[in-house]
Amino acid sequence: MESEYHDLHDFMSSVTKEMADDYNRIQKRVKEDPGTAGDQGEENWAELLRDWLPPIYQVVTKGRILSHTGITSPQVDVLVLKPTYPKKLLKKKIYLAAGVAAAFECKIKLEKQHIDTTTDNAAKIRRNFQNRIGSPYKELNSSMIYGLLAHSHDWRRPKSKPIGTMISYLLQKLAWEDYSLRELARYFVDVEISGLGQGQMRRWQADIYSEQIRNRVVSGLLVSGNDNFWNEWLITFS
Repeated sequence: MESEYHDLHDFMSSVTKEMADDYNRIQKRVKEDPGTAGDQGEENWAELLRDWLPPIYQVVTKGRILSHTGITSPQVDVLVLKPTYPKKLLKKKIYLAAGVAAAFECKIKLEKQHIDTTTDNAAKIRRNFQNRIGSPYKELNSSMIYGLLAHSHDWRRPKSKPIGTMISYLLQKLAWEDYSLRELARYFVDVEISGLGQGQMRRWQADIYSEQIRNRVVSGLLVSGNDNFWNEWLITFS
């Protein structure tokens, strides 16, 4: 029988404590200088991502995303750039959409309206991306992850380990686009860093797909999750 103990859980608990300590330090100064406090919070998250994502990913702060049509997004707090991103453009602060793997807005303390605003921003940016076809996964998911990071929130529960969960899910999402991450992402899943999640499933109507994919979906070609974790024709995606 395998032991339930795993060192990776200890590592994640330590990182969660470090982020909590940073929040307490930043919070003491937030009223007198909210701008600096916000910058410190963004840099905390950037450093965390630099520490836990493979070093081939560049993590930068404060930039705008440039679509293929020349439209730029509002400023985004933290961006994770793909390993293929041109070195010459790393410090330009306007980042090519095709080279952005993930982008995050950051808050010191999360409030409900932040979620609404981030959702609206994500939708606006997504509309400026080129549509992808070829599988249900590609048509339902953008090649870029867009999220919201916060040091604290009103819904925090005792003994929660949000850092480990966030890193595990981020690795999984990145691994859909970057095959080299799949072994590591599955490792985090296998040692149960993600924990157990719950929520409502959204059912998509067939007309959401392109005609090519719609015909195959209607024909019953989707597969269950037990067949292949990375199969782009799965019946559900997380």
